[in-house]
Amino acid sequence: MLGLLAVLIVVAILVFASQCGGPAANTGADPNNSAATGPPGNPAPAAAPAASAPGSPPPGAAPAPGAPAPAGAPTGPAVPSASTQAQINQVVSAAPITFAADRSELTSSGAATTDRVAQLLVASPTPVTVTGYVAPVAMDTVSGQQLSEQRALAVAQRLAAHGVPTGQVQTRGAADSNPEPTLDASRRAEITVS
Repeated sequence: MLGLLAVLIVVAILVFASQCGGPAANTGADPNNSAATGPPGNPAPAAAPAASAPGSPPPGAAPAPGAPAPAGAPTGPAVPSASTQAQINQVVSAAPITFAADRSELTSSGAATTDRVAQLLVASPTPVTVTGYVAPVAMDTVSGQQLSEQRALAVAQRLAAHGVPTGQVQTRGAADSNPEPTLDASRRAEITVS
């Protein structure tokens, strides 16, 4: 009985390895060996699939959503988040994401920069946080916190309009907590990898 079980396990391993193209696929068996292949010209009958461990999906089944990929399983081409942040920083440092005074509308250069960042985020689905800021001056109509939140939301909406999934972007307002040297530069949004 144990001998039969051992043979079934070996056959299952060989079948699995041949389907995966692993090193066990080439066993060096003599193609004329009728015990391994059946009569000449006829392929061997397919072995019964190996039983899977209790609680695990059957062989060939996709893992449950959120479950880690099996060891050695290929993962999609992912751009490391540090690389994505470096690319975002390069784009934003060349032309910051800026706004008109006391408004949540992007300037034309701020809109163009947001569009370039959207292209990066579509290519590398990395979660990000958009932080809106205001200049450290008295506000007439809304508080600095409210305006900074509206600015962050305006950037997130533009990113979404250019194909970035809304679940990939979080927003927050930081009022005038981190001012830049000039008032115009302080009216900005920053994008950081979460």
